[in-house]
Amino acid sequence: MIVVQLVGGLGNQLFQYAMGRKLSLLNNIPLKLDTVTGFSQDDVYKRCYRLDKFAIKAEVASPSEIQQAKSLGSAQFLFKNMLRLHNYLKVPPLCKLGARLLNHKKKYYLKETSMRYNPFLSEISLTQAYLEGYWQSEKYFVDIKSMLQKELSVNTPLQGLNHDLAKNISSSESVCLHCRRLFGYDADGNRRPEDLSKFGVTDLSFYDRAIEILSKKHPALKLFIFSDDPSWAKEHINYKYPSTFIDGNMDKEHEDLRLMSLCKHQIVPNSTFSWWGAWLNTYPNKTIITPAVWRANEAFNSPDLLPGSWITI
Repeated sequence: MIVVQLVGGLGNQLFQYAMGRKLSLLNNIPLKLDTVTGFSQDDVYKRCYRLDKFAIKAEVASPSEIQQAKSLGSAQFLFKNMLRLHNYLKVPPLCKLGARLLNHKKKYYLKETSMRYNPFLSEISLTQAYLEGYWQSEKYFVDIKSMLQKELSVNTPLQGLNHDLAKNISSSESVCLHCRRLFGYDADGNRRPEDLSKFGVTDLSFYDRAIEILSKKHPALKLFIFSDDPSWAKEHINYKYPSTFIDGNMDKEHEDLRLMSLCKHQIVPNSTFSWWGAWLNTYPNKTIITPAVWRANEAFNSPDLLPGSWITI
């Protein structure tokens, strides 16, 4: 059994599920979700479990299963140093060597040690594991993309206004434009400058350039604008193209994610939430545009976060 710790908002939880799902399939063992540990430590943003709205193939782990999984021996030293050698020496066989060194035991507590993709994990053989990390790279699970696109679909039918919006999105040259403005504010609405200095907020010039690129490729654009701060978006996002502001799902993130993924094209800021809205898009001729640098603090950037087919500016 693999138990994956969930932590953070919906975008982070989707990465964690996808990573756990891939390893569970690779090793032919069940996947369970730790919905306690990560959230119990989140005193700032006070996030909670969000995957219950999706058609996922995993159960919530019991307290005893979590305790047992967390007691597994750590592979931290080898895990960290094999990745370091791979990154600096660029010797792919080291991944296979490290996996062979671990495979004799097959039961580990695996904690992410770097924002970079770790190819070492693609070789590891497990019978039991506990995963702690963010795992923010499609390289971990891109080979099961079609499966994940089905499992990460909302498990209830579209209704009401969202149904009408989905029809409008599907029948037009639709663009999901996402503005994330409230990063760096805690659950009580207090500003946290230390978090803003790490991650930053995408500025308006990015959207101007993205619209310019998209309009040359797809002249009949129709914008569907999503934001955690709709009032700000309505005041500042003003382009000549028909625009619809999506503001009816503030307490239903899964509905916004579904509508985002139905758009033909995406403008993605530095947000794992709209990263998934774009990644779940199945339109064959999509254009996805995102900032080349996601985080204000270079230490928090990952060269493996953005798919190679996306346009970076």
